[in-house]
Amino acid sequence: MRRLLSPRWIAGHLLALATVVAFTSFGFWQLDRHSQKREIKQDAEAAAVVPAVPLAGLDGEGAFRVVDAEGTYDTGAEVLVLRSQDLASGYLVLTPLVLADGSAVLVERGWVPLDYDEPPVAEAAPPAGTVRVTGQLWPAEEDGVPDEAPSVMRRID
Repeated sequence: MRRLLSPRWIAGHLLALATVVAFTSFGFWQLDRHSQKREIKQDAEAAAVVPAVPLAGLDGEGAFRVVDAEGTYDTGAEVLVLRSQDLASGYLVLTPLVLADGSAVLVERGWVPLDYDEPPVAEAAPPAGTVRVTGQLWPAEEDGVPDEAPSVMRRID
C-alpha cells in the first residue's frame, strides 16, 4: 500500500491522466476543425454554381460568390506565395486588380516554378490596360493586408 502512495507513483499517474485529457481535447478540436473546413468547402461549392454578379454590386457579405470585376493590374504590388503543384515547388502569383473607384482585389493569376522568384514575374505578365476578370471571391482577412507586405511569402494566413 505504501508503494501506491509514493510521490513517484502519484506523479506518474497524474502525468498519464493529464496526457489522456490533453489528447482527448486535441481529438475533439480536430473533429471540430474538420467540421469547419467541410462547411467552408460546401459553402464555396454551392456559391460557385450561382451566376456571376458584378463585384461593385455586392452589398455586405459576398464570401465565395462568383463575381465579375473590371480594372487594371498593379504589378508593382505583386506577391508570390510558396506553393507546390504536381509535386513541383513554385509560387502562386497574386496581383492586385485596381478597380475604377481606386480599391483593389487580389487576383490569384496562376502558378510559376521556383525559377521565377522575383515579382513582378515578366514571364507571367498580366495583360496591359483594362481587363475583366471573373472569379470566386474569398473572405477578407480579419486584420486586412499590411501596408508593407513582403514580395515573397511562405503562406497566406
